[in-house]
Amino acid sequence: MFILSLVLMSLTTALVTYTTTTAYLAKLSIVHPDCTVSINKDLAPVAPLLLKTTLGKPEFVLPTVDDKIILKQSDIIEIFCPDSFISVNGAPLAVDLSQIICCDGNFMLNNKAVRFSTLSCTKPPKDVARYTGNKCLDYYQEFEIGYKYKNDFLTLITGCFKKIHKITLYTLNTISKTIAGGKSAHPRKSSWKQGSFYSGVIVDNLYKRNNQRIAVNKQLGLNIGSTQYITEYDQKYYLSRGHLTPKADFIYGSQQDATFYFVNAIPQWNLLNIGNWKILENNLRKLASNRRIDLKIYTGTAEILSLPHNFDKRPVQLFLDERKILPIPKFIWKVVYHEASGRGVAFVGVNNPFLKEDVDEYSICKNVCDKLSDYIQINLNYTTHGYVYCCEVGNLMQTVSTIPRLNVIGLLT
Repeated sequence: MFILSLVLMSLTTALVTYTTTTAYLAKLSIVHPDCTVSINKDLAPVAPLLLKTTLGKPEFVLPTVDDKIILKQSDIIEIFCPDSFISVNGAPLAVDLSQIICCDGNFMLNNKAVRFSTLSCTKPPKDVARYTGNKCLDYYQEFEIGYKYKNDFLTLITGCFKKIHKITLYTLNTISKTIAGGKSAHPRKSSWKQGSFYSGVIVDNLYKRNNQRIAVNKQLGLNIGSTQYITEYDQKYYLSRGHLTPKADFIYGSQQDATFYFVNAIPQWNLLNIGNWKILENNLRKLASNRRIDLKIYTGTAEILSLPHNFDKRPVQLFLDERKILPIPKFIWKVVYHEASGRGVAFVGVNNPFLKEDVDEYSICKNVCDKLSDYIQINLNYTTHGYVYCCEVGNLMQTVSTIPRLNVIGLLT
């Protein structure tokens, strides 16, 4: 009888152990579905910023695959509406910051499942352009564009501003390796913001075609109505608000909107702006995406464009405002730096649509386009697309003093 009891106890213990182990293994085998949101399909027109914290620093959530953000079970991201409230299905929550948690394939907000398309801000996320208080290039004022976040700042663009001429010397941004998953066909803003950089000047008025025609003609001794340089209808021969950091370098629509500050623009002839400069910018986004590398992009200006005076043909430096405000650059440059490898490449765009056959005076560094692989596909017909060429970064630094000093060890081929 005693032996039988021992056997029954052993069998009971084994059964309990088997049941517990089976339950544990079954629990381990449960696969929780991911939570997925498409940047192009699932975000509201006035979507909140999507953030995460890495090493104590807030940063934007980037696409995981294509344009999709994929969260695993229990992953958390923040949704943030700077200067407004988060809204769900049109109902404001009276908070500007909250958390979204992935739970069994659902996005959970305040313990309730929500669809991302129902999440919005009561107003477009408020971006800010401001001085940082730091110097750049030893003498000038550093600025940044982004969003205020708690006691921090979410920086999209930094730059260097020359107050005396009210011109930006360069901007810096990063093209993410995930850029191909960014918001496509986001409506272009019709208005630009002035910020606190242009006291005493209404910059938008300076860029109006009729006003720029008058300003250029006065400086060149032409009749104020002459269309020799600033034409009436042609879309190539006028000075556009040329983005330094282009809107398409950013993932989200709100980020793209934040690029529309005059401090992120220079007077650029539209022939170049819609021609080879646009082609170059597209090439660089494809480079980052195809090679899966993050690229730091410095974009700036050098020298002031001169055109011949109508009477004595002497070269006259041109400004958008006769008070020597907003000089029209002779060159627009772009330095592409892959920090991980220490390699980089520079590009020069000649901001003069009236170039003739001889372009030697516009060669400020040795053209090395032939050393690059096929990631650069600019149009060689510069009379219709603008003149753009490639250089080694160190070579361009020898002639352009407004390029920040970078430790570039080789050409990004």
